[in-house]
Amino acid sequence: MTEKKKPLFYMDIDGVLNPFTSKKIEGYSWFELNAGKVLANKSHIDWINANQDNFDFVWATSWELQANKHFAPAVGLEPFSETLLFGNEYPHLDFKEIYPNDSIKFGLVLNGYFGHKIKWVAAHAKDRPFIFCDDLLTEREEQWAKERTQDGIPTLFHSPLRYDGLVDRDLKIFESFLDQL
Repeated sequence: MTEKKKPLFYMDIDGVLNPFTSKKIEGYSWFELNAGKVLANKSHIDWINANQDNFDFVWATSWELQANKHFAPAVGLEPFSETLLFGNEYPHLDFKEIYPNDSIKFGLVLNGYFGHKIKWVAAHAKDRPFIFCDDLLTEREEQWAKERTQDGIPTLFHSPLRYDGLVDRDLKIFESFLDQL
């Protein structure tokens, strides 16, 4: 009997875990990094840590390798299980490794849908269910996710408001997705 793989969860940082704002947002606190500060909500970090057994989390962020090196330790993200292919820290989706001949820029096309990350996320996910949480997702990408779900591969694209970042109702949406699998 083959073991069922956990759904993937692709996570952006800026505009999602780190809102684009300098104003005080309820539940969010400033965390020190080597090169500055980030704004994050400890309850959201705790939710990610608590759900590492439910999802295979993958960074899909312009922070690239710096997400593991600086962001995760600063805000208190726990490492993943030793059984993951990428080791005991957050797996990192390396856009350049998957498509080395493509430049990373806005407007790359996947089957007529636009987005600067979707091509790599789709290639990495293959036929696994996944959530992609990013503040720059478009209606066209959300339509692609809906069609993929209709084809039998549960897919959720979720785009929080970049100036608010994740809010508690977003976590409930993620839990509902998991419950439907």
